[in-house]
Amino acid sequence: LVLWDIIIANIQVAWIILTKSNASMSPAWVVVPLDLKEPEAISILAGTITLTPGTVSADLSDNGRYLLVHALDATDPDAVRD
Repeated sequence: LVLWDIIIANIQVAWIILTKSNASMSPAWVVVPLDLKEPEAISILAGTITLTPGTVSADLSDNGRYLLVHALDATDPDAVRD
């Protein structure tokens, strides 16, 4: 499932790069709430998000309940959270 999502994201990022102008892109910082509590699980999730083209895990809240993610083109921030 994750591998398939990464493949689809690669295609989407390639499409964005080839067809969209910088002015039409909607980059965004999205705060993602976490249900995970174990540091190892959070690290794996953050790494998986970063492996997905167009997204980067940037920060973890002090209480470990929220992850800050940057998305290259986030016209729908709720879709980034999913």
